[in-house]
Amino acid sequence: MIKYGLISQTDARTLEATIDLICENFGDKTLFITEVGVYGGDTGRGIKEYVANIGRRAFLTGIDNGKDNETLRFDYDIFYGRN
Repeated sequence: MIKYGLISQTDARTLEATIDLICENFGDKTLFITEVGVYGGDTGRGIKEYVANIGRRAFLTGIDNGKDNETLRFDYDIFYGRN
């Protein structure tokens, strides 16, 4: 089971179903995903793992203001904010 950080199991299933739907409609292209409010990056890591498991590529951009002072635990392809 893929771990997504602070989101619920229901939200994780919805996220995966949404990614699947996007993949069905956009061929073999790279997915460009932006996550706003990354906390520690665990959801970004989960998204990258899920996309890789279904045989696709993802380019993840993370945006966070750093106000929670949480250490970033995932290397986004691009990250905007304080770490």
